[in-house]
Amino acid sequence: ALVDADDLLTPDSLQRRWDVARRTGGECLIAGDFIERSLDGAEASWIDRFEANPELAEPIGMIQAKRGSGPFARIPINSASALVLWGVVRTQSVFFTKAAFEAVGGFDERLRVGEDFHLWMRLARDRDVCFVPGSVAVYRRREGSLTLGDRHPAERGREATLLLLRDPAFHQLRPGLRGRLLRMDRGLMWHYRRSGERSKALSAALRVLRATPTDPGSWKALAGTLLGR
Repeated sequence: ALVDADDLLTPDSLQRRWDVARRTGGECLIAGDFIERSLDGAEASWIDRFEANPELAEPIGMIQAKRGSGPFARIPINSASALVLWGVVRTQSVFFTKAAFEAVGGFDERLRVGEDFHLWMRLARDRDVCFVPGSVAVYRRREGSLTLGDRHPAERGREATLLLLRDPAFHQLRPGLRGRLLRMDRGLMWHYRRSGERSKALSAALRVLRATPTDPGSWKALAGTLLGR
């Protein structure tokens, strides 16, 4: 289990996830829901924000069906990577064995940021995700944290996503990885347009256009970026 400075574990968090590890023989990447606490103190379940996502309908449905019953929902490999790609599986909720960590080579030390996402993808590539019902942690958004620093969150994840796209072992997951990259570049484009960083906004808009050249919205976004609108 990993805990960053922004995270708090619930009292039974480690025990519940350890119980799942014992029951499954360490075969799963174990995760769970967590509470996101905003700067104003408002709290919300992380998993709830994905309920309307059609690409996650099957795994989210399996997870929600286990709320209040059963020890965990076992999400098969074909859906497990989608949970990681869309950010359902996050650092504060993950639990895995030392053997699994060592089997994939641990963290990729070439990455200064995004190394956690990169690791979860490698762990989920050939493992089910065992999702524990209920919250296992609280993620606190705090002034001064790295998450709320000057860099947009997408900047921290692009390099890790590009590394996975270049990895032959992830050939079958490339459509999902390209979709993640596109979502990040769209987010960066709008972020830089709002912050007045025109050259960075233009670079992001061009990447979006290269990914979706037949989408009229991509051409419109590029034109708006060029014109500063």
